[in-house]
Amino acid sequence: MNGLHMVEAKQRHLGTGRLAAVVRVKDFASQVSVDAGNYVLVIASEKPTIALSIKSARAWVDAGASYICSWGPDSEGVEESFDYAVILPEYGGELAFTLMTTAHRDEPIEETLWFAFNCAKSRIRHAGGLMPTEGV
Repeated sequence: MNGLHMVEAKQRHLGTGRLAAVVRVKDFASQVSVDAGNYVLVIASEKPTIALSIKSARAWVDAGASYICSWGPDSEGVEESFDYAVILPEYGGELAFTLMTTAHRDEPIEETLWFAFNCAKSRIRHAGGLMPTEGV
């Protein structure tokens, strides 16, 4: 992928045992190619706006992102792009799981990463329709 390259090797989180990799994205519209299976995606940016189209958000979901945690001034905009990417039929069919998204605008990045490692789970399956969730 042109805009995606590995910054650090995959590492195992000591507290949860989950694998983590840090990637730097220069261009969200670039073709997504992440060899990670199903994963929790954390998008962190200090920019006031992030150029993330609904189409690009759907490409990340189709590549395996199944829980999205966004951090920074435009975290609500990022969350909204992913939400629309899975509910608008023109961007793809119904998912076999419930995509979860969270925005962490006013939290320190450390708290967002703690949440991603300790609370976010990838691929919450459902059998037709949306699965109700509470407390997330």
